[in-house]
Amino acid sequence: MAAQGLTYFEDDVARLVDKMSDGFIPEGFKLSDKEKEIDTKVLGQTDTSVLNDTEVDLQVTLKTFVVPSIDEEELKNELAGKNVEEAKKVLGSIQNVKTYEFRLTPNIPFLQKVPKNTDKIFVTIERE
Repeated sequence: MAAQGLTYFEDDVARLVDKMSDGFIPEGFKLSDKEKEIDTKVLGQTDTSVLNDTEVDLQVTLKTFVVPSIDEEELKNELAGKNVEEAKKVLGSIQNVKTYEFRLTPNIPFLQKVPKNTDKIFVTIERE
């Protein structure tokens, strides 16, 4: 007895969906990796779909959010060594960002500067 089947890699489907969704994402935004759901269903054999040993029609559904497209490394370099007011100006000028939170730790009154070492600067992008 012999059996045949088709397989696919979920990562390949995810990359394909990301590439195909580019035209639907507003300029200045990107797909969020958080809360991303991809659902794949095999369509049965009909007049308009294929299901055989070598081909299959799939219905792929993507559910996710878009977030501002920000180059985190570039932002860290821009913030490095700035005082609090300068850092807030930089953050406030980022396109497509409605709100931001700026925290300097430890909060020492006479040392109110962003570290020069970008490894000590943490950027987190979240949706509202």
